[in-house]
Amino acid sequence: MIIKIENECLAVEINQLGAELFSIKSKKTDTEYLWQGNSEYWAGRAPVLFPVCGRMTDGKYYYKNKEYPMPIHGFAKLFEFECDKKANSKVELILNSNEQTKEYYPFDFKFIMTYELIENTLKITHQIINNDNEDMYFSFGAHPGFNVPFVDSENFEDYYIEFSKDCLDEIVFSQKCYYTGEMRKLSIPNKVLNLNHDLFNIDARFFETDTDSVYLKSTKSDRSIKVTYQDMTCLGLWHKPRTDAPYVCIEPWHGVPADDGKIDNLQTKRQMIVLSKQDCYTNSYQMILSIGEILADMVGERIDGTMTFKSFCGGAPFNVAVNAKNAGAKVGFIGCVGKDPIGKFLTLEAGKASLDSLKIQVDSKRNTTLAFVTLTDGERDFSFYRNDTADYNIDIDSVNFNDYNDLSIVHLGSLMLSEENGKVLAQKVVDKTKSLGKKLSFDLNFRKDIYKNFLDAVNSYKPFVEQADIIKFSDDELRDYTGKEDIIEGIESI
Repeated sequence: MIIKIENECLAVEINQLGAELFSIKSKKTDTEYLWQGNSEYWAGRAPVLFPVCGRMTDGKYYYKNKEYPMPIHGFAKLFEFECDKKANSKVELILNSNEQTKEYYPFDFKFIMTYELIENTLKITHQIINNDNEDMYFSFGAHPGFNVPFVDSENFEDYYIEFSKDCLDEIVFSQKCYYTGEMRKLSIPNKVLNLNHDLFNIDARFFETDTDSVYLKSTKSDRSIKVTYQDMTCLGLWHKPRTDAPYVCIEPWHGVPADDGKIDNLQTKRQMIVLSKQDCYTNSYQMILSIGEILADMVGERIDGTMTFKSFCGGAPFNVAVNAKNAGAKVGFIGCVGKDPIGKFLTLEAGKASLDSLKIQVDSKRNTTLAFVTLTDGERDFSFYRNDTADYNIDIDSVNFNDYNDLSIVHLGSLMLSEENGKVLAQKVVDKTKSLGKKLSFDLNFRKDIYKNFLDAVNSYKPFVEQADIIKFSDDELRDYTGKEDIIEGIESI
């Protein structure tokens, strides 16, 4: 049975057989983005891969000395999923283990696939529950094919895959598409891999991935597809080898095929997820949105008797965004700079951080905030140029929080609370965050150059500390705020 979900942007169809995507169509342009299957090239559309990815040698594996058959990419595609919950823009499909699944796989499990439309994005969540009394071993992945070209007036060669890096670690498969353990470097100038049919003369191209998204784009139009993923070990590109197939599959996997010439033991197979008994694994994106000051840290250094300053991109909320991104999170940032040379510098530097979303507003009436930083006995001293400057005058009313797919946490800077405009801005952020049911993170950040009266800072921060789900602070800031010398006592007092 085919199930349809839709919103104002997209209409999506899912086949209950295998919980396989069957159609992704733009309602605005009537463009069908998903490959519709053709036996001349490939009859599939977007199979769900579970509990293995790729081929198993001789179509089998061992678990506890017993042999089990396993089709290519697992058995999920063979079974009908039950429709558990259905709304206009969201559906939840479930496959429970049964006598038939145990012919392939000996574990008791529940596999839940959730498809949800949010604006122009299709969010797909994999949830695997181990209902067994022992550890469960599995891989999973996605295998969606996309029409290339999107429109008849374009050609396959007009398209390209855009990565976030210009050199990829390619996994070398054998001629029969098994794992060899070999790697090679693939240079892609300007982070772009131009599509042509010869790319797939041998078979799929797979790369180790430390990124979380790629784009499929056209050189002749502005239509594109962004595929995001998390907790995946590799990313594959494929169409039927040695053909002019008018599609490309973009395949995030957590797992690899069997070793070439070896029948795998499930407990020792490469890149398997081990799920403890009665535990649950969920794979979907969560996003952190950081809001607050972005400013220029003017770091001073005395050279030959002259104090010189170098400009760096700074501000506590922006630094949180960058560090969270470096730690592997999906992160966005919203800030404001003045229409001045420092503002232009910050906008360019912020773009180099490769955040998932970056909105730097420009205030034509105000200057960009500066923080002069000097070192005294190894400790940083701050002096702020901040009088009706841009950082606490973000136009938050113009921001639609629903544009941030998978938003989970909103991180709020605190220095804006030193000004009345900033207090109004901060409360609007809190209200928007709470109305969406998201977590609020608050940055307990003291700067004596901004708050001349310490009690003013405490009183300004207190309402936001009380509304926050997460509080970020240093040991000194916690002591200052709570008056407790003991860190544990300070935390418990909040």
